[in-house]
Amino acid sequence: MAQPPPASAGDPLDDADLEFEAALASHDLASAASPNSRTSTKASAPSGDYRDGAMYEPVGFGEFGAYMRNKRAKLQVQNKDLVEQAKGLPQIFRGLHIYINGYTDGITLPELQNLLIVHGGVYVPYLDQKSLVTHILAANLTPSKRHEFRDYKVTTPNWLTDSAKAGRLLDWRDYSLLAPVDTPPLPKGLEATAGARAAEDAARLGTQTGQRSLHRRKPTPPSPPRRRRRRAALAPTSPPAARSERQNALLGDQDWLMRHTSSSVDFLAGYFAQSRLHLISNFKEDLKMLVAATQQSLPSRKKKLTGRASDGRTVFHVDFDCFFVSAGLTSRPELRGKPICVCHSRGNADAASSTSEIASCSYEARACGVRNGMSLGRARELCPEIQTMPFEFELYKSISMTLYSILLKHASFLQAVSIDEVLMEIKVEPTILREHDPALERAQQIRAEIFDATGCPASIGISHNILLAKLATRKAKPANAYHLLAEEVDEFIATLGVDELPGIGWSMRDKLKAQLGVETVGDLRKVPPHKLAKAIGPDNGRKFAAFAQGVDDRELELGKARQSVSTEVNYGIRFPVDRHDLVERFVRQVGVETARRLREQGLQSRQLTLKVMQRHPEAPVEAPKMLGHGWCTTENKVSTLAGRSGGATDDGDIVGETACKLMRSLQAPPHELRGIAVQLSKLE
Repeated sequence: MAQPPPASAGDPLDDADLEFEAALASHDLASAASPNSRTSTKASAPSGDYRDGAMYEPVGFGEFGAYMRNKRAKLQVQNKDLVEQAKGLPQIFRGLHIYINGYTDGITLPELQNLLIVHGGVYVPYLDQKSLVTHILAANLTPSKRHEFRDYKVTTPNWLTDSAKAGRLLDWRDYSLLAPVDTPPLPKGLEATAGARAAEDAARLGTQTGQRSLHRRKPTPPSPPRRRRRRAALAPTSPPAARSERQNALLGDQDWLMRHTSSSVDFLAGYFAQSRLHLISNFKEDLKMLVAATQQSLPSRKKKLTGRASDGRTVFHVDFDCFFVSAGLTSRPELRGKPICVCHSRGNADAASSTSEIASCSYEARACGVRNGMSLGRARELCPEIQTMPFEFELYKSISMTLYSILLKHASFLQAVSIDEVLMEIKVEPTILREHDPALERAQQIRAEIFDATGCPASIGISHNILLAKLATRKAKPANAYHLLAEEVDEFIATLGVDELPGIGWSMRDKLKAQLGVETVGDLRKVPPHKLAKAIGPDNGRKFAAFAQGVDDRELELGKARQSVSTEVNYGIRFPVDRHDLVERFVRQVGVETARRLREQGLQSRQLTLKVMQRHPEAPVEAPKMLGHGWCTTENKVSTLAGRSGGATDDGDIVGETACKLMRSLQAPPHELRGIAVQLSKLE
């Protein structure tokens, strides 16, 4: 359903409605006439037939806003008797403007409307301006309505009836119709359904639903995390485990918070020593530099790549299996075959309610429903016997360096994807028959070399382009190799969910399903190019139409020049109320650290971007993950950067001061901050 644009602050239609409601509340029906009336004598008539009010005047052709405003005003006049009856009743719904969608189970629409009005609320019968509505009530929603209302506060009618019985306004979130719910496991290959979406929403928002007040400007929610590439159905979701008494006590202890969060002068150093994402991303950059030093450029092509088997390429995608777990098991062989996970928690008394995030889990743990990114507390519910292992970053680096050293001996050229993942192109005899497959034999040889040198199993996918090699790896896992031959491609990819193609996330997946009925790659193949371009844009249309045919003409990336250097902290960001001094000290530290990293690369910068995350107004003060950032709004501020000579700079003092000036300009309340990042770009 097409919607008019939201009303802005000071919208005359909104002002007119609010003035009318205020007059109605004071029972001054003369003032309650439309303030935009053409006939002032009628607007000010103190008595007489209520139909003399300006809202009963005819409106001109095309004056849709005035027409709808008058319809709302007429309904309020008709509800005057109910307002009179409200005297003496608790006005628990005062300030609420509620639209009721469709059939209401267990209570009729008039009964629900009356209940709302006598307790001080406003019934909004027409959803012509969503800015007039604070909540939407519905017993159920069709898929299209769920999509249409996805950003709003949608509750069941029980919220009103239970609040009236309790004599107080209950929390609407407990009655949310759009909140993630537990769903049974999905059949293989059908991840692109509401259950998968709910899992993604739960991971993205924790216990929140992503809905917002209609009176606020829509914030930018955190981007959904990339889901692990797997064919198995996503596990049912549930709310994160509650924090333990000890954790709640720590969060309420200001002295503890001052020593263990961003308020502490030593926090940043400790954060970098413990953050796996920081260490892995830094090491990834080191690997890229190592690869770039050994490979100066791509080999010359006789002709441009077509992305088809006729290009004569053999691409290997090499990926360690459960890398952190596999690395840890090299020194703990007694744990092989058991459900294991790697996280910061040590499995102490608080493990049952721990919000520590699982970074990697074994296949035995996955069989119980445990997934990467899940809290340890939730994992304990699914798999009580799961055991934990600590992070061992130096071990990971050592194994990764060994992996890259082995692969560089085999590769014509190689792309560093991550600490445990590599793409490479090799020269090998063409495969004529599957019974004699030189590429597969080479892959098994490489896998054996990797295992002998590291003790960690790896899987290898093989095909004639990057896309198909990555898809083949899914078939190879765990601990095997698979060669996806050209004649098998059509059948292999046709049944895959469309979001298994790289670049299609939950948002585009839902758009393809809603607009085109596309759920699988086979469905995508059948869509005419002009319809696909209309739905997702011309560039995406061309790219994904090609991917659906198994065509990918991308070259490997062999060490691009760095475009930026950054430092981001989005864990443990907590400051006391009004302590702007502590915020500036921390921002300055982040700026100095970013400049240090810039100098390590031998670079200087001309532009600084400050990224600030603030707690969303509807998010709880403390996120489900202890000291995590939770649901936030994000704002970026950009400034030019100049050294003392006027050119590019790597001076930490200048970077820190520039970042502080941007932070001051945001005027962000210190106690609402949840993430801070400094990025340096326009490098020289």
